[in-house]
Parts: sequence; C-alpha cells; structure tokens
Amino acid sequence: FFRDDAIDFFIYSRGAMDWSKVPRFCVGRRGYDNWLVNHGCNNLDAIDVSLSAVALHLNAKDGSFAGHKGITLPDRDYNMKFISQKDIAKYKVSHVHFLSKNES
Repeated sequence: FFRDDAIDFFIYSRGAMDWSKVPRFCVGRRGYDNWLVNHGCNNLDAIDVSLSAVALHLNAKDGSFAGHKGITLPDRDYNMKFISQKDIAKYKVSHVHFLSKNES
C-alpha cells in the first residue's frame, strides 16, 4: 500500500456504525480516515484488506497529498483536532488487528 496512514476506502455492515457519533469532518482533508481506523479498531472488527484487494487511487491535477497542500486553505488542519497526537500510531492501518491474505 501507499502509506499506513493514508486510507482509501472503508466497508461497513449495515448498522455496524452509529454515524451520529462521528465528528463532522472535512472530507478530503487529512485526519478523517485516520479517525475512522482508530474508531474501527476500538469498536468494530477492523480488517486490513490491502494484501487481497486492489485499490486504485485517482488524483486530480493537484496530485497526491492534495489534502495536505494548500497552506492557505482555512480547513486544511480542521480534522486534526479529532486526532490525539499522543496516540498517533493508533490512527494507522498498522494498528488494525486483523489482516486478509491473498490466496492466489
């Protein structure tokens, strides 16, 4: 995978997540995906499928790290207030307890 702190997709069973308890994130900026990983590890059965699923990431003309760029954007670091910097390792895919495997 690209990086263990850059998560491209999430799959949930219907009713598994109480979406009313999810902070009002600015999607497309850093941090919201990391919060979902940490929340999943603490409240659900989170599975890293990077060994068995192919994820194609499409970039616009601003390229990778678009959510990290734009220092003048007022919402650039908005999501980071929901991330505990003390426990930052828990917000990465490497914190997930279950892994898929590729049988081919």
